[in-house]
Amino acid sequence: MSNNSLKCKTPKIYSNEFINSLLNQRNTVIKFYIDNYNCFLYKLFGKYLLDEEYLELENMMLSEIEINDKININNIYNILKALKTNVSRIANKEKLFQIPLFRDLPLNIKESLLDKLDFVIYAADKKEIVVTQGTPCNKLYVLLEGKLRTDIIDGLGNEVMIEYIIAPRTFATPHLFNSNNTLPATFTALEDSVVLMATKDSTFKVISQDPQVLHNFLCIAGNCNICTVSRLKPLSRKTVRERFIVYLFEHKKTDSLTVEIMHTQSQLAEYLNVSRPALSKEINKIIKEGLITMEGKKIEILNKMALEKYL
Repeated sequence: MSNNSLKCKTPKIYSNEFINSLLNQRNTVIKFYIDNYNCFLYKLFGKYLLDEEYLELENMMLSEIEINDKININNIYNILKALKTNVSRIANKEKLFQIPLFRDLPLNIKESLLDKLDFVIYAADKKEIVVTQGTPCNKLYVLLEGKLRTDIIDGLGNEVMIEYIIAPRTFATPHLFNSNNTLPATFTALEDSVVLMATKDSTFKVISQDPQVLHNFLCIAGNCNICTVSRLKPLSRKTVRERFIVYLFEHKKTDSLTVEIMHTQSQLAEYLNVSRPALSKEINKIIKEGLITMEGKKIEILNKMALEKYL
C-alpha cells in the first residue's frame, strides 16, 4: 500500500465568527418554518403548538440541519411538508366522509379507504385557479374547505359562469373515467380553500372494491349530468325574462310555489349571462305584473300559468 493512500485530507477549519453566523442563520430558518407551521395549525384547529411541542419540533429540526459552508434546509422543509400533510389528513378526514361518494359507509370501510386512496391535500389561495378547462382530468377532486367558482369558455370565446361549489363536495367527477377526460371548466377559489386530489388508479381501486362506493359514484355522475342539463336550459333562451323564469322553475321544488335563490342579484345576472341592470329591470316588471313577489332571496310564484308560457 502506498504512503499516498494513507494520507488524510486536512479538515477545513472554520472561524468562530463564521460558525456563529451559520448558527444564527439556522435559528432564523427554524423559527420561520415553525411559525409557518403554527399558523397552519391555528387555521385548522384554532390553536397553536404547546411550549413542549414547540421545543420538540425545534430539536427535531436541529438534528436534521448540517452546518457546512451553507445550511441545507431541504430536510426541514420535508419535515414540515410531511407534518402538514398528516395534520391535513386528520383535520379533513371527517369532511371527506361527508361527501356523497363516501357518506354512510361502515366505519371499517372508511378507515381502510384512507389507506387505499393515494391522495394529496392542496391549499389554494383566494382567486387561485385550481384546475383549468381543457386539461386532462386524471384525479378525483374533493373540495374539503372553501368555495370555488366554475367557468367555461364558450364557442365564441365568452367566459360563462356555471356554478358555485361549496365544501364539502366533489367536482368534475363524471370526467374522471370518461373516454374524453378533459376538464370542461375552470375552477377558481373564491376564498382560501382546501382540495383533496386522489389519483385515478387508487380511486378506481376504491370504487371497484366496494359496491356501496360504486353505487354512490354512479349516482353522483348521473346527478352531475342532470345538473348540466338544468344549467344549460336558461342559457338556451333569448330574452332576459325567459332566462329568469326558466331559472325559477328549474330551482323550485315539486309542488311548491316558493323559490329560494342561492345567488345575489349580481351573481344571478352572471349566472344567466345577462347584465345586472337588465335583470333588475325585468324582475321589477314581473313583480308589477303581479306574477311573483320577492322578499330578499325568497320568491313566491303568484301566477304559475302565466309564467309557464315563457318555458
